[in-house]
Formats: sequence, C-alpha cells, structure tokens
Amino acid sequence: MGLDEDSMITVARHYNWREDRLVNWFDEQDKLIKQLGLKPNEKMVNDPKVNVSLLVNNPDRDCLVCYDTLDETNTFKMECGHAFCKDCWVNHIQGAITAGINVCEASCMQEGCNMKVGHSQFLELLSEPEHAEVLNRYWKNLTKSFAADNKSLRWCSNKKCDYMFSISNYCHLDTGKCKDCHTETCLACNKERHKPCSCFIVTKWSENWKDDDDQSEKWIKLFTKPCPKCSTPIEKNGGCLYMKCT
Repeated sequence: MGLDEDSMITVARHYNWREDRLVNWFDEQDKLIKQLGLKPNEKMVNDPKVNVSLLVNNPDRDCLVCYDTLDETNTFKMECGHAFCKDCWVNHIQGAITAGINVCEASCMQEGCNMKVGHSQFLELLSEPEHAEVLNRYWKNLTKSFAADNKSLRWCSNKKCDYMFSISNYCHLDTGKCKDCHTETCLACNKERHKPCSCFIVTKWSENWKDDDDQSEKWIKLFTKPCPKCSTPIEKNGGCLYMKCT
C-alpha cells in the first residue's frame, strides 16, 4: 500500500481493523490522505494564518502556546512543520487521550492544520517516565479500539480488569471465565454472566435501573404480574395459558 507504519495504523483504524475492507484504500486514497491527516493539506501551505508557527515565520523562536523559547532540545514538529515546545505537545495529546472514551488520536496543535499525530509520535512524546500513566492509557485505548471492532474478541465484564477473551476458544460455550479476576462474562452481550435471563432482559434492566439500589423490586415490577387472587408476583415464561393459584 506504500504507507509507513503510522499511516498504516491510521488507515487500519478507519477501516475498523478489517483486512477485507483495506482493499477500498486503492480507490479512496486521494480522499483519505487529506481526511485522515496523513499529509498536509495543499490549501494550507500558502495560508499565512496556518503557517504562523513554522520556524521560518517565527524569528523570535517562541512557542506560540506558552511563549517559552524554542531550541533544538525542546522543539517538536511533524511533517507539516508547525513547531511548538514538547511540554505543550505532551499537554495537548494528554488532553486528547483523557477527554473521551477510548480516544487514541490527536491533531496538530496549529489551528487549521489537518495533520494527525502518528503512533510513533505518541510514543516519542510520552517516552519520559513521568508520562508512563498517559502512555499506558494510550496503549489501552488503542487496544480497545481494535477489540471494539473485532467481533471475535470480548473484554472481561469486570471494568477494573483488562483481560480479553478470544471467542474461538469458547466455541461451544456462551460464557467465559476470566483467568485474572475469575469473573464470568457473557460472550454474546459482553456483560457479567446472567443466566437464565436473556441478554435483552439484562440490557433493558441495566438501562432503566443501573443507578437504583432496589433492583430486585424493580425487576419484579417490570417482568411479573400480580396474581388476581392473592397478589403474589407471578412470571409466565412457557406452557399453556392456564395458571392456578396454590
């Protein structure tokens, strides 16, 4: 495909990591190169407002975010050439990574620039020990973006656990048991094991009562009816239409 590693990862994410869809790249590459920020937009090159952070247009060598002096040791720029100090770049991508769920991308700091921060640039900017937590969050988000689009993988339903199941290893089972925390996960809906309830019932229950402490009472109200004779909650889940109060 003629792409470097950074561009390949970006394109793979665009196609939801699916090999069968990568063939579309050859028909869409001209459009996607701009859309995905793989190369600087041609219209941007001659725009003075966008190019104000190029070193050739910045004789004072000031970072245009914090106004610290730029030198060979603290300056970072991508292919677009927009230069800012490394501390501002780190703050920028840290804000991008922690701003949402499973975010693993960021754009150039220069307003109007379409370039995306590449995978290797994330690793370079977050290479110092003090950024280890943010780097770990980036790797976790990147992995989750891959797993979310891969129908053969499921995360452990324990939100504090990072274990992942490969469904092919459980081909005759509908649940998987985590080897780390021992939580049992439904491989159909990716929630904690809920037999004999169906995935639909569990999903509806969690949507309506996830913040309610008295879930048992709510479940009874939602899925049962009172007996017309004694008012005991009853659930009919099969058999004939005739029911007798005992």
